[in-house]
Amino acid sequence: MNIILILCCCFLLGVHLANPNSKETEEESRSILLLKVTRLPSPAESLTNKVYVNDSDIDANLTKYVKVLTGGPAHHYHFSVANHAQVGKGEIGFSMPQRKWTKVEVGREVQIQPFSFTSDQRIITSISLIVDFQKKPSNPSEPLDTNAMAQEFLMQFANTLFTVSQEFPMEYVQQKRGTGREKLPPGKVNLVDSITMATTYTLKLVVERMEGAVNLNTAPEELSFGPLSPNAVVIFDRPENSQMNLIGRSKGKSSHRALVNPDWDFQQLGIGGLDKEFSSVFRRAFASRVFPPEFIEQMAMKHVRGILLYGLPGTGKTLGAAHNHF
Repeated sequence: MNIILILCCCFLLGVHLANPNSKETEEESRSILLLKVTRLPSPAESLTNKVYVNDSDIDANLTKYVKVLTGGPAHHYHFSVANHAQVGKGEIGFSMPQRKWTKVEVGREVQIQPFSFTSDQRIITSISLIVDFQKKPSNPSEPLDTNAMAQEFLMQFANTLFTVSQEFPMEYVQQKRGTGREKLPPGKVNLVDSITMATTYTLKLVVERMEGAVNLNTAPEELSFGPLSPNAVVIFDRPENSQMNLIGRSKGKSSHRALVNPDWDFQQLGIGGLDKEFSSVFRRAFASRVFPPEFIEQMAMKHVRGILLYGLPGTGKTLGAAHNHF
């Protein structure tokens, strides 16, 4: 009898050791909801990077974040959640970028598991984003101030959950100061010295990299997902083929190809008797083109637009212009 009792105790102990979190797993499984994917009520909700549910399914005042399970263990995604009265009971609203990223279509049922962050988990203290135009503006080369963009990003998305490789839209309004006389007919004088013009940009952002820490006393570590700190460092960078013109300190180090090779010898052209003089003029005119754009911006330098070729016949003006496309 004692032997049977001992064997039963060992069996129960083995089950417990094999699954020490069995109680937590049961609690998590009970909290999983089965909701049907639907479109968002309006385009405005897509700018929040949140998913939307009916408050009868999940109360967003109590639950801030959800895990979306779309398949196997590797197919899960984390989002901030909000309530919307126009999202029906048993439904969850996804934006088009969210549906594309999670590879789910409208009408599909997905498993939704509420979760929360504890005080010992890391929040995003630094985030790097690839930015481009979602809707191309009339003047794509207009400089965009990344300092103002970073402030607007933190205002819009503080405490919002982000994941590496996630794509989402952002609306950014850039203020530009202009003179009050710009749009007046000739001879008319505006009493207002200046006016402020606003341009609205719809941007497409992709999370490239994130770092986070529990507090200021701990070293940051690379994160795969987490909520954004209101004081996070935000860095913007653009794709290589983009026409976007980023300025400011919150701009990443974009790849730069110098117009002029620093080791290039002008005298190798053999353009005549003024090799040294021509080389000196050329380097003075185009030396700034060797450095990256962010360095030129910090130094408040302006590029020379061209040089005037003047000299006696035979000094190489035409040959130099032909070789360098002046």
